[in-house]
Order: sequence, then C-alpha cells, then structure tokens
Amino acid sequence: MTVVFFRLSVLLIFCGIFSGSLYAGKSITVSTCTRDLSTVMEIDPHIRVPGCINDIRHQIYDTLYEFDDDGNISESLVKSCEVKYYSEDIDFNAEMDVLCTLKEGIYFHNSSPLGVDDVIFSFDRLKRYSLAPYVDFINTVSVTPANELKFILKYNIKGRENPREWLFTRFKYATARYLYIANRKYFEGSAKWALEYPSGTGPFYYVNWKLWDRRYVRSQIILRKNESYWKTGYPKIDEILFRFLVPELWVDHFIQDSLSLLPRLTFYNYEKMKKVKSARGTFKINRRLVYSYRYLLFNKKSLRLGTEPMLKEAINMGINRSVIVNGILEGEAYVNSQQSLTASTVYPEKFKEYQFNPAISRAIVRKYLKKRRVRDYKLKLSLLLVDGIEENMVAQKIRNMLYSAGFDVALHRKDACTYFSLVNGEGGGDYDLYLYKVEENPSFLTPVVDRHLQNGGVQLYQAYSFYSYSTKISGYMPPAEGGINLCKIE
Repeated sequence: MTVVFFRLSVLLIFCGIFSGSLYAGKSITVSTCTRDLSTVMEIDPHIRVPGCINDIRHQIYDTLYEFDDDGNISESLVKSCEVKYYSEDIDFNAEMDVLCTLKEGIYFHNSSPLGVDDVIFSFDRLKRYSLAPYVDFINTVSVTPANELKFILKYNIKGRENPREWLFTRFKYATARYLYIANRKYFEGSAKWALEYPSGTGPFYYVNWKLWDRRYVRSQIILRKNESYWKTGYPKIDEILFRFLVPELWVDHFIQDSLSLLPRLTFYNYEKMKKVKSARGTFKINRRLVYSYRYLLFNKKSLRLGTEPMLKEAINMGINRSVIVNGILEGEAYVNSQQSLTASTVYPEKFKEYQFNPAISRAIVRKYLKKRRVRDYKLKLSLLLVDGIEENMVAQKIRNMLYSAGFDVALHRKDACTYFSLVNGEGGGDYDLYLYKVEENPSFLTPVVDRHLQNGGVQLYQAYSFYSYSTKISGYMPPAEGGINLCKIE
C-alpha cells in the first residue's frame, strides 16, 4: 500500500478548501473532537486519549477481544483463551495463568502478518504509558514453546463473587478495551513514522490528515476500507471522514449534510438536536444507557471527612439526586438503585442510599462545629471538578444543596489534565470532595478507579444523553461498550 504523506502545515499553504472526499466509493462523515490534532501521533494506540480520538483509533487497530453492540465480549484477534492455572492465598491474593492462541491469516495494513511478538510488544508498550493502570493486574505476557501467549494475572479478589470467573472476565474486558495491537517491526523500524502513519489490522486504514475548511483551519482524518480485512464481508463502506469541529457547529453542519453521524453528544447539543428533529424529522436520535457514572467522592486525606463518619452521612442526606437528574439534566440521566449494575453492587457499604433530609444534616454539622468550638455558621468544604458544562451545572446544584444542609462548599475548577493529575496522584490533593466520572463496567474496574470508589462517596447518576447519537445512517445504534463500531455500517 502506497500512502502519500502530508503535514497539516503544508496543507495550509497548498491545499485550498477540502469540502469533500475525491474518493468515488461510499463515504460517511463523522464529527469528532472540539480541539483539532496537532499531530497524528496523538492517535497513539497505547496512551490515554479522549473518547473521540479513541473512535478513530478503534477503526485502525484491533484488540484481542472485542465488544458486540450489546456490550458482550467475544474473541477478536484470539482464536481462544483458557485458564491453565489459578490459586489464591488466605489474604485473597489471586494468581492466574491464561494461555491464548492467535487466529491465523491476519495481516497488518502494511502486509506484515500478525504474530505473538506484536502482542507482547503492544502490551509492553502499553505498560509504559498512561494506560498502564488499566492493565496493572496483568503482570507479564510471554510466548510458550507451542507459540501460545501466556498471560500471568495477579489481583486481590477479596469480596468478589466467583473470583476465578471474575478475574478471567476482567482480563477479557481489559484487553478488549485497552490493548490495541500494533506491528512491532513497523514501530521499531519506522520510529515516529509508525505513529504519524499508523498501521493496524483494523477494518479501515489511515490515508491522510487533510484540511477540509481553510477559513476556520479545521481538518479531518481520512480512513479507507481494508480490502483484506480478516472478517469476511466487512467493512461495508469504503471511506470514513472524521472531521474536527467545535460542538457549536455540529447541528448546523449536520442539517447541511456535511456530517452523517454525531457521536458522543454533550447534553447541550442533545437538547438542540431534539428541537431540530421536532421541527424537521429528517434524522434520528438514538440514546443508550451506557457505563457512564458520576460520583461525588470523599478525599481520604481530608481531616474532617476522614475522622467524622457522621459528616459523610450529612453530605449524603443533603444531596437530592433526583433533583439533579430531573431539574438540571432534564431527565437525560438515571438515578441508580442498589439493584443496578453499578459500583454500589461492588461496594454496598461505601455507597449507601440515604433519605434526603437537609434538616438532619444541619443538626449534625452544628453539633460538629459546637464540639470543636468553631464559630462559623457553616462548615467550609472544598470541591474539585473538571471545568466542563455538565460538571459545572451539577457542582453548582450540589453546592446550593449542601449550603442548605449546613456546608459552605468552595468550587475549584481545573482543566482535565490538571484534574486527573491531582486525583490520580494523591486522591484529590488538598480538596475535601471531588466530582468523579467512571466510564467503564463497574464490575471490572481498574486498580486506580477501584481505590477511589473504595473510599466511598455519593453515587449521583448514570448518564444517558452524553453518549447519545444523532444519525442519518440507517440502522445504526450506539455501542454499549468501547469505541464506535463503523465496520458494519452499510
């Protein structure tokens, strides 16, 4: 395959306006991130990326396991995997050996055959970068004399039902979500070119990063059909254009037929699309309840909350989750019950449900202040959050609720990078509370998320509309898990 290499800087001078594909095959356009790429290297298969970038990456690279439309896990690049050894000690430290056999006849876009060395290389590279916490329980991977892949898993399975089955399922879940397989020889022989011109085994191959709107300097990623894809009969379409476009322009471009699919809508744009559909009805809006949970978590380093369980209960009783869901998010979210598949089922003692009662909360806070001879009328707390539309709306409502419950909450807004650095570094720094988002199946949490949720807090809601899709593509439904799957679109 011959690929013509362009850099965006060169395109800005020579390219002119690129308003559509010059390719004759069947093409679809998909909106993606607000911020444009600074380099294609940001589609690195083994680093933490925003969901919109992962949607692109998901078309280029395959994983050992994959999710179907309903979120169930099945084999992808592996022919089979089976547990060959399992043990656990009295402290619930479990060890498991998993042997996997790769499918034959699978090739990368550069015509190199898929081999066990590619999996080992991809896993080792993943462990060196920001996605490492998601696969920390996979200790090592090696190749056996029979050319099988041997994964050694180690994890504390205390409190898990059917721990052997749970750990094996967690392995499949983690490899399906995070372990994209890259070509070892291509990476080692091409240096940075392997990132700027990615080559995977996926249904589409990378063609170009090209300007499509010179006026606002917006670009698009062009992917084309992998004619030799190992899944017979797929993909169904010939070309995908992932266009970088600010959310404020999504609706207009969608109506003007510049876009075929709007995935991962914000609540604000979801509301706009509903109004347009009501007036025109020329497209459909699909929404799906997915693994997208919101929490108000306690910082274990907070001196107040760490030593006063009653204050945590007062916070619980001072927050009306139904008001947040219905009043702020206009019903486009869901208040989970204890029976729902949430972190509550994993940590029932940490995420208790309390009757909303700010009067009792105020009494608890005043008793606490009086006991410590503090003359303040309210107990001052600090709340850390990402500076985003949804987070700000919810945080402001929580602040007002907790004020009535006896707390004076100061909001501290940070950009996403700073926020995650604080939270994942030392559990929120010097803040008492922090808003937290979990977008994975709570039954198979990563070690980092696992530690956060064990400390407890208030489980707020599960999102609907933030992962809704507006589409002009017949029969397309948003996936329940993983990146968007465009392989089967006709």
